[in-house]
Amino acid sequence: MRFVQLDMVAGLSGWRRLGAELLGALAALLLVAALRGLIDIWLPNTAPYALAYPGLLIATLIGRLRSGLIGWVGIFGYLWWVGINHGPDYRFADPLDLPRTIINVVVGLMVVLLTESARAAASSLLADREQRVAERDMLLAEFDHRLQNNLTILSSLIAMQARAAENPAVEEALDKAASRIASLGQTYAHLRYEPGAIREIDVGQLLDSLCAALRESLIAGSAVALEQQSCVCMLDRNRAAALALLINELITNAVKHAFVGRTGGKIHVGLEVDGSEGLLTIRDDGVGLPAETPKGRQGMRLLNALAKMAQADLVVSSSNDGTKFEVRLRDIASA
Repeated sequence: MRFVQLDMVAGLSGWRRLGAELLGALAALLLVAALRGLIDIWLPNTAPYALAYPGLLIATLIGRLRSGLIGWVGIFGYLWWVGINHGPDYRFADPLDLPRTIINVVVGLMVVLLTESARAAASSLLADREQRVAERDMLLAEFDHRLQNNLTILSSLIAMQARAAENPAVEEALDKAASRIASLGQTYAHLRYEPGAIREIDVGQLLDSLCAALRESLIAGSAVALEQQSCVCMLDRNRAAALALLINELITNAVKHAFVGRTGGKIHVGLEVDGSEGLLTIRDDGVGLPAETPKGRQGMRLLNALAKMAQADLVVSSSNDGTKFEVRLRDIASA
């Protein structure tokens, strides 16, 4: 449907529209005249009406029906004048020239009418498609908004239930659940649908947004510094969602647990792409991971599950100088 974009008269009215229609017909006539002149250099008077049809197509496409009809009159008049041998009385020298002229003129008119019909149908289809795309984007945006609100409400309800719990273990479990749902809602805010980014999103931009949000909500007022370095990395939306949750979980854990007994520290998040593979690194200069506990094993199971959903391999290394998580992404496309 790209030829619809050649329309010169869309949105015009009055004299401006008429001027555009005349301009389209004139452009088509000049093109036919130029081609006729080139052909006459080698093959004079060969197929005099053959060049009318591309000219009529161009005039109708760029100027619609009236431009095509004006071009129809002008182009066939020109080709008859320069291509048909006639005397001073304008009679055809060859008896077959009159039937040929009539047939070509009628066929030319049919070409104009059919081209305008096809152009109008394509224009209608294009407008209908744009309307449907706009409706889809509106519905997706509404869905995103409702889902994010629901996650916020759910997190608040669980937090209220945690405050009402009498058992400390239950309260702690509910607090963690509420915190993770809140993190999910925060992450989802950066995964909202955007026009042109339905199936894939740029993880580099997502990483920048996530780090900016975490600086404001989690790190603000503390002595922890969060640095990030990213690049363009296009990833399927489902994989990106799991990866965003994994990033959020790792950074949150580092802020809460990596600098116990210290006034502050630094967390670095980096994303690199090499061909079809990507490497996401999250490291801190904290005290390292504590000895493994049942809670720690549960946390690692969550991290591994998120890495699996993102189709990535998670590698952990830790020492007294800090902890590093490497997330190796497979089968990605860099832009």
